[in-house]
Amino acid sequence: MAREGRREEGREGQTEVVLKERYRLLGTLGRGAMGTVFLAHDSVMDRRVAVKVLRLPQGLSEAAREEAVQRFYREARLAGRLMHPNIVATFDIDRHGEYHFITMELMEGKTLASILEEEGALEEPAALRVALQVCRALEYAHAHGVVHRDIKPGNIFVSKDGEVKVGDFGIARSMDTATLTQTGYSMGTPQYMSPEQVRGDPLDPRSDLFSLGVVLYEMLSGKNPFAADSPPTAIYNILERRPPLDAEHGIHHPRVREILDRALSKEASGRYADAKEMALELDEVLASFAGPPSGEMPGQVIATAEEGPEAGSTPVARDEAGLPSGVGEEDHLPQEAGSIPISGDEGRSKKPSRAGKRRKGLLAAAILIPVLVAGAALAITLLLLKDGGENKQPRPDPMKAVEAFLSALKDGDLERASDLLSPKAKEEVDLDALSRKLPDQGGSAEITSMEGKVLEERERVILLEVWAKAEGRRVNLGTWALYWSGERWLVERPGILSNASGG
Repeated sequence: MAREGRREEGREGQTEVVLKERYRLLGTLGRGAMGTVFLAHDSVMDRRVAVKVLRLPQGLSEAAREEAVQRFYREARLAGRLMHPNIVATFDIDRHGEYHFITMELMEGKTLASILEEEGALEEPAALRVALQVCRALEYAHAHGVVHRDIKPGNIFVSKDGEVKVGDFGIARSMDTATLTQTGYSMGTPQYMSPEQVRGDPLDPRSDLFSLGVVLYEMLSGKNPFAADSPPTAIYNILERRPPLDAEHGIHHPRVREILDRALSKEASGRYADAKEMALELDEVLASFAGPPSGEMPGQVIATAEEGPEAGSTPVARDEAGLPSGVGEEDHLPQEAGSIPISGDEGRSKKPSRAGKRRKGLLAAAILIPVLVAGAALAITLLLLKDGGENKQPRPDPMKAVEAFLSALKDGDLERASDLLSPKAKEEVDLDALSRKLPDQGGSAEITSMEGKVLEERERVILLEVWAKAEGRRVNLGTWALYWSGERWLVERPGILSNASGG
């Protein structure tokens, strides 16, 4: 096959890669499941750019490879339509032999994720200024029919002058598409998804506004409001938990609380109608802070990346074709696709902050997470399976078994309640006695909603701490053990039984 790039002798006699006789690759900036991003020099425009090369896993069928390439071009063209001061620009899309690549604006600063990891929570004015610029980017994207679907600190870049840009439209979708998700899959990063996104429902621009609300909350409090030790629990938190909006969490201004309360509404209809409306309110609140702007903008403490490939990059290793090695390999790529260089000290060894340790697990979660959600309770994903990665169907929601069992007890239908017990529980649990004790535990009151926290997961048993909202108060229904029969969840130990025995 004829090569469309050429090799050049670089420093110390090293062979350098030049794509299309224009883009000289200087270093690797990031890798992900679908691409590798390189620092490059554009000889025509005499500027540094980011080059993202499509990475296709080995073993794909010809049809699958063609679909992936077409999607890559489709998404690049989608991003290329968005020319806005607060959006990372996409310059070009091209091909080098069998490799497809796009060139993007090089961001010389830091991601918001890096800033929060290093500096912790921001002052309200600084956080609002970042959110306002992101909101303006979304307003423009939405006006052009594009939903981002992955708004998070790692995709928000801040320059040394405090300019904010939204990047990585790699999973963005046109609103002209019939549905913005494949059936059974949610695209995005778990703890920043909207409720409709984790359910796999069709999305509209208000989904991005929810994600922005999550980012704003994290900027103010230093914590993601829905973070958890596992993606399923994070998903449950998104569906059911309402984060505290108070001074203890860095939220002081009453209108900031109102903005967050509205942006984080579980129902899309309760959020802002569009990004323009949210931007207007953010702007008004910013103007209400008297005197000169307080709260240093994150970008004001960011040093510009130094010239040369050492700035935030690693040297490029070449294969025999003159292309960077690893571009087409199927290997473990720890960083997210679409990462754009951030700062001159990026890539150097540094002690992770407490916030960084807290976020490490969830930020490394895969973009593609198959989910099955029954109602608005605990979501169980394929990540719960401990079978070495076999492609099994996700298990249904264990909270449904808890709800059904309590409903049967409340109705006095002991036969139905017995059908929901595991074989072991049928031998040990006195349903008649339990139904008589139920009122004392608050379980017979009019329950308006329920929530559960996963305490422990085993192969066939899951432990849940269960609460119910009943008659305006929050009632603890104890720790429940549920047993997976292979077809459905069964109650192994009712939490109300342990509560009753204790008192």
